[in-house]
Order: sequence, then structure tokens, then C-alpha cells
Amino acid sequence: MIKKLFTILGWFGTYKLAWLGCVVGGGIHGYSIVGSIPMLIWVAAWIWYEKENWKSLLSTTVVAGLYGVFVDSLLVLTGVMIFAEHFNFGIPTPFWMVTLWLGFGALVEKSFNRLYNRWVLCALIGIIGGPMAYLGGVEMGAVSLGVSKELFIIWVGLEWLVAMPLLTWYSQYSMAKYHDVSD
Repeated sequence: MIKKLFTILGWFGTYKLAWLGCVVGGGIHGYSIVGSIPMLIWVAAWIWYEKENWKSLLSTTVVAGLYGVFVDSLLVLTGVMIFAEHFNFGIPTPFWMVTLWLGFGALVEKSFNRLYNRWVLCALIGIIGGPMAYLGGVEMGAVSLGVSKELFIIWVGLEWLVAMPLLTWYSQYSMAKYHDVSD
């Protein structure tokens, strides 16, 4: 029990450090690639550590990244939020933000697995937690508001209202799909 607790705290703590690297290095100081390296290393290490579930973890990570790129890009294109010019592979969402989505996707399977089939709770966590995280980025200077704070909260809340149930469902689907597949 103690070992499991230390493992969880260690992985979550290193995730938060990698998150900070993305936001500070990429979002605040403009070193999008360099700021993203800690999160990319964390994601790779997490997938390697969870060897028995690597296919489902990788799959959920990619789906989270694609979802984040699509929805955050829509929010940028509609003027809801503004990122400083950074390396972005020709898409509106900067690379450091994409890696945050990848990191979150890697967390879903272990961190939110008890929320499967609890869609209202997933949605509530998303609609509250998503805007809180993004407002933290606004306060740190990593992203700017393109609309009023209230509209920003509504749009980001809707993004995460969908993201949490979708990624929780996909994680479970992916685990079932790859569970009996041998390497």
C-alpha cells in the first residue's frame, strides 16, 4: 500500500513538473520545443513503466492529443484564446500545448478509471477543472483571453465537458481492445 502510494505520488509529482516545464518554458518564455521535452519524456517513461498496457496508453494519449489540437485550435481560430507565436507545426495550437494534452491522455487510464460509466461526474469534473487549469495558464501569462473571462470559462468548460467523458470512455475502450493482445 505504501509503495503504491509513493509510486502514484512520484508519477503525479513528475507529471506536474513536466506540466510546469511546458507552461513556463513553452507558454511563458516561448521555447515551445524545449519546454515540451520534459512532458514528452514523462509520457514516454509512463508508457514504458506501464508495459503491460502500453498499447492502450499510447492509443489514449494520441486520441487526447488529437482532440486537444482540434478543440484548442477552434478556440484560437474563433478568438476565444490567444497564444503567443510559437513553434506550432502550422496549426493554431502551439506545440507545448499539444504535449500537455498528450500528458493528460497518458494520465486518464490510471487517474480517472473509477469514473467509467459515471458520465455526469466526468462531465462535472471537466466543466470545472478544465477552465480552472486554463485560467491558471492565463494568470501565468501562457495564454491570453480573446473574449471576456465569462465567455472564456464557458467555451473552455464546454471543451472539457466533452473531453473528460470522451477520454474516460476511450481509455476503457482501448484497454478492452488491447487487453488480450500479446506483444
